[in-house]
Order: sequence, then structure tokens, then C-alpha cells
Amino acid sequence: LEFQLTAESAEQQFRQIVLALQIKRKHEEYEVLKRQAASGVPARELVVELDRRAKELARLKGQRI
Repeated sequence: LEFQLTAESAEQQFRQIVLALQIKRKHEEYEVLKRQAASGVPARELVVELDRRAKELARLKGQRI
């Protein structure tokens, strides 16, 4: 390996990459729901789901180093 990573350092970087991918996917899902909600009067279930997804996305972003 070019960077001479320790096993611990490589594992930490891997976890951060996985976290970044999870954040990207959750953000994309959230944006789809936002577009659905904007296309008309959103159903209560959609509003609740948007709120849940926003909180989940914030929680994931809070895990970044």
C-alpha cells in the first residue's frame, strides 16, 4: 500500500467511506420524497416519513469524523 496504513487506520477509513455512501443514499432517498411532497398536497404519512428521514440523515452526518 502506498500510504503504509495500519490496520486500524485502514479500518477507520473504510468505515468513513461506508458512512459517506450511506449518507449519499439516504440524501437521494430524502430528495425523492421531497419532490413527491412538492408535487401536491403531501399526505400525513409522507410528511412523517420526510421528518424521519431528515432525522436519520442528520444522525448519520453526525457520525462523520
